[in-house]
Amino acid sequence: MKAMNACYQIYKDIERMVTEKTRNMSYDKTFRAKIVDQISTNKYTILYKNKGYPASCGWNVKIGDAVWVCAPRNNWNELYIQQTYQSEDIISTVNEVKGSAEVFYKLGYVNISPDNIALGNVDHTSDNSKPVSQTQQEAINKKDSILGEEVSDSKYIK
Repeated sequence: MKAMNACYQIYKDIERMVTEKTRNMSYDKTFRAKIVDQISTNKYTILYKNKGYPASCGWNVKIGDAVWVCAPRNNWNELYIQQTYQSEDIISTVNEVKGSAEVFYKLGYVNISPDNIALGNVDHTSDNSKPVSQTQQEAINKKDSILGEEVSDSKYIK
């Protein structure tokens, strides 16, 4: 048991050291946003979690475009746009995968329903409510005679 305690203590020590070392590390954060305004040439306002942030971009983009944005080293004062997703690009790249609402899915507006993921005609009848076919009933009756006992539908089929 002492070996298990020693292993557990080593694990906890390693976990503590990793946590301490990574606490102040800066990582790039990449997220999706929407362009809502142009500030100047190559400078735009992006909307992320209902808040506007300035972000630079090396090419022209349009207001309303969905974009991938990077906060280098998690520094929100140096945001830059990595890639844009214009609606015509989305439609030509992945056409109708999730139904007619594909553009909205790519922009992050997800509304999953049976109809828009091609499950509109799925029968949701529970197994208990499904009828037993004549063939199934004959197989059940044969099983009854093999078991040598009287088997009723109500006992085995609920």
